[in-house]
Amino acid sequence: MLAKRYGDAMRASVTPVGPSMIDVVLFFRHIEAIFDRFKVPPCLQAALLQPYLNDKSRSVVARMDPALCNDYKAVRDVILKEHKLSPGAYLDFFNKL
Repeated sequence: MLAKRYGDAMRASVTPVGPSMIDVVLFFRHIEAIFDRFKVPPCLQAALLQPYLNDKSRSVVARMDPALCNDYKAVRDVILKEHKLSPGAYLDFFNKL
């Protein structure tokens, strides 16, 4: 019941993750701000995140240990790691621009 209520509240505020690596960072910044604004309980955050993930992120989460799939921080860290978001990747992205 709570998940539906929070999901409905977030639906108008959250857009799906874009395809570029910088979109992933902006998405997590935005969704964490929304979690804070709506005071979403930590036990629901990972579940509410799922519908907004792109295909690559969904496949990463599907391969995760099932015990960690409900932990928002673990899901976020695995997705960021898969997209290779490191300082070197940011420097490379900056140099390409």
